[in-house]
Amino acid sequence: MPIQRTQHDSVAVLALELGRSNAINQGFIDALNGALDTLDQDPAVRGLVITGQGRAFCVGLDLMEATALDQPALERFVDAFDALFERVARFPWPVVAAVNGHAIAGGCLLAMAADYRVMAQGPYQIGVNEVALGIPLPSASFEVARRGIPAAAWPEALFQGRLYRTEEALAAGLVQKVAEQDVLAEAIAVAARLAGGAPEALKTMKADVIAPMVASVAAHREARRERFIACWNTPEARARIGRVRDQLARKASGPKEGATG
Repeated sequence: MPIQRTQHDSVAVLALELGRSNAINQGFIDALNGALDTLDQDPAVRGLVITGQGRAFCVGLDLMEATALDQPALERFVDAFDALFERVARFPWPVVAAVNGHAIAGGCLLAMAADYRVMAQGPYQIGVNEVALGIPLPSASFEVARRGIPAAAWPEALFQGRLYRTEEALAAGLVQKVAEQDVLAEAIAVAARLAGGAPEALKTMKADVIAPMVASVAAHREARRERFIACWNTPEARARIGRVRDQLARKASGPKEGATG
């Protein structure tokens, strides 16, 4: 199954198994949106944990698919890609990312869309490396990054596109906790604790917390979308993205650490 759902009292867990290393393509977007649609209608859900598989939480944009799209299809895909992060951030109950492995670029953004991040111990990396490839972020992508990454880390995390190891990510504030043992079990425990308040008050509090982010996404959606597409189409960005795509194509095994988006 592409997404395995389990229930732990009031906490739903979505375990993503959407292709090798959970690269984000249209199938990934449709599957996660469908799972969230189901959770929205379930009165038993008061919290959500999202996790990945093996050594990858999510490695970001599926460059093989994205670079093969014509211009109209690319624009539609960018809109769907960006909307996914806002959708996760706007989930009405607390969301915890159980970052079980690498969370690169769009994978990092997916983690940043959560309200809390627990990262597994190990030789894993997390970070937003779009600038290194010559592209900025669309509106929701930028806003979840700005909300999730502390301002003191912006120069390295956003301007430089630094990829952080687990303990470095904790020190910089990209994650709130490093799991002592089982990252999923600890994330479920955090989600249960965060979801323990009175339901209506909790939903109202979360909506109020994310309201400034939601408003900024809407206010800048078109301008940031146009800037993203314009940068994507520059010769410099196409060359940088092409090099990463070609490196991924040559890798027959191992996590796709160089993905983006």
